[in-house]
Amino acid sequence: MHKMIVSITAVIIILILLLASYLWYKCCVPSSSNDVLYVMHISRSRLVIIIPGIIFFLIMDILSLINLDSQFFVAFVVFYLFMLLNIYSCTLTLLWRGMIREDSLTTYTLFLPAKEIRFYEIDFVHYKDNHTLGLSGQKTLVGYRDRKKIFSIEEDVYGFQLLCALLCKRNKVDYAPVMENPETERTMPHVPLVEDFSVALKTEDKIRSWFSFPLILLFFYFLFQLAESTWVLFLQIASVCLLLLFIQDLFHALFWKVTVDFHTISIRKFPGMVKTYEIRQITKVDELEHFIVLYAGQKKIAKIAKTDKNFQNLFERLLRSDAEIYRKK
Repeated sequence: MHKMIVSITAVIIILILLLASYLWYKCCVPSSSNDVLYVMHISRSRLVIIIPGIIFFLIMDILSLINLDSQFFVAFVVFYLFMLLNIYSCTLTLLWRGMIREDSLTTYTLFLPAKEIRFYEIDFVHYKDNHTLGLSGQKTLVGYRDRKKIFSIEEDVYGFQLLCALLCKRNKVDYAPVMENPETERTMPHVPLVEDFSVALKTEDKIRSWFSFPLILLFFYFLFQLAESTWVLFLQIASVCLLLLFIQDLFHALFWKVTVDFHTISIRKFPGMVKTYEIRQITKVDELEHFIVLYAGQKKIAKIAKTDKNFQNLFERLLRSDAEIYRKK
């Protein structure tokens, strides 16, 4: 009986979420008007990543429900919350809208108030590579005002090129390709030379690592509570390998840091494990799509992601050094 109650409650919560999303869209997102140049929406290709996530957590919820007791109820709740998060992401992908006008951008994000951004309020816009899972290889426009990020629009959003052209026309974009609009100019970003700084994972990447590890640990524990069978044994072996990868990722997020001063670069992998090199000892830099690799002679000393905090300051320092930089695809 309690399994039926839990199942019905779970289904009702999902239906309420979907109904609330529909009502929000009808009440809060206006129809296009004459002053709107384009109505932006997110490409449905993102659902290729989101829907398998929903199916995975649904299967885990069903398995938890079959073996429902005090321990498996906790697993059911955790997997159910992640399924709700994926359902929200799916609904957000379908319902997000952006209204481009001649002098502004208004975004409508699910369950949040409309956000109007006037172009003259924007200090600058970064045109950069996107390294998000499933969106790598694309570009992103990230706008700032008073050094605070106020919007981020990915290349798979319909209307991206028009928005980029309008911002380039107002000289807001630090780097952009030459577009069909003849008034758009290509400019290179200017990064000031900073003497002392640290390169580390961004806060959101650290949170992702900290948050993912307990989830896979719970998944690991859940699998080892199931009755033994061939397919369960296969999942248990796979979960052990996955757990080891997440432990490595967690340690990297907690301890890894590169510290640079005027003469030296120090690389910390774990507490007490710090290697220091003079910048002039760096002889070669391999630049790939998502990261760079530093070499001292023939020795590989560091692999640094382009999404890390203060990466641009490090790369500017390397450009001004004697290191040979090789760009690879």
